[in-house]
Amino acid sequence: MSLASVRVGIVGAGAVSAYHLRALKRLDHVTVVGICDPNEAAARRVAAAFGIPAVFPSLDAMVAAPSRRARSRAPSARCGGRHCTI
Repeated sequence: MSLASVRVGIVGAGAVSAYHLRALKRLDHVTVVGICDPNEAAARRVAAAFGIPAVFPSLDAMVAAPSRRARSRAPSARCGGRHCTI
């Protein structure tokens, strides 16, 4: 069985984010594409440590970033038309 590719954005660059990122990096079908945190320095440190290509100051900024997928499937306006798990 082949799993569909999933692109993930991480909200928060605190200590717990490292646990989530280590788990996500072990999943072949998951690509972490961004991280957001009001403390951009913290977000940049975590992004550098885990090879995350994009850093954003807020969830709103992250979901406003261009996506390769159409915005037709998410139930939450807060997530800009993308699937969200909070």
